[in-house]
Amino acid sequence: MISKLRRTLLPALTLVAFAAVSASAQTISLPDNDSPTFGLGKGNATTTFGQTFTTPTGFNFLQSFSFWLSDDASLGATNPGDLLFQAYVMQWDAANGHATGPVLYTSAVQSGPSAFSQRYNFAATNTALNGSAQYVAFLSASEQLSNIPGTDASAVMETSLLGTYTGGQFVYTSNGANFGLLSTDPWEFTGFPEYQTHFEATFSNAAVSVVPEPASLLLLVSGALMLFAIKRKRV
Repeated sequence: MISKLRRTLLPALTLVAFAAVSASAQTISLPDNDSPTFGLGKGNATTTFGQTFTTPTGFNFLQSFSFWLSDDASLGATNPGDLLFQAYVMQWDAANGHATGPVLYTSAVQSGPSAFSQRYNFAATNTALNGSAQYVAFLSASEQLSNIPGTDASAVMETSLLGTYTGGQFVYTSNGANFGLLSTDPWEFTGFPEYQTHFEATFSNAAVSVVPEPASLLLLVSGALMLFAIKRKRV
């Protein structure tokens, strides 16, 4: 009986274990260092902020990325709780200074921060990238401007002046409600290549399988046991 049970459960458990270790990861991490801040949002603020980056060699799948926003009024935030925005990923046309091609990732609608230095994480699971190509991950209120109450709502976009990353830079544009301008008109940048966004992105060298949650794993094992019991009863 133990031998039969082992033959029933082992393949399923092996599959779960394989999914957990089948890919290795590499991370780009650009920390905040109290550099000048910028307002993201509606009204007296910029609509879109982003970070360009280069796909790490051999790690062609973007798994997640993060930006940091602050609700600090002393730094320029205005009605941050009313702010609505989304995160996106597109390829970057460095020659013309703007995004290009289709949108590769779009997040759910996000609300503005309710704390200082609030982290926003985005699961871009298995977003396929071209090797050594440039992309831009960005936050934009462009498609949500009509849903933001009032005339002024913004949060502080955290940036970095550490100058340790050479594969991209901090970029921004006031495209208003016209999302299409992001891939036709040049974006702006500070003029200092070392200027970056407070940003983190994780990449993998292979597509990552989704590992079942404990409850799902329990359901899988229970199903296998039930199947084994039915087969045993028939015998």
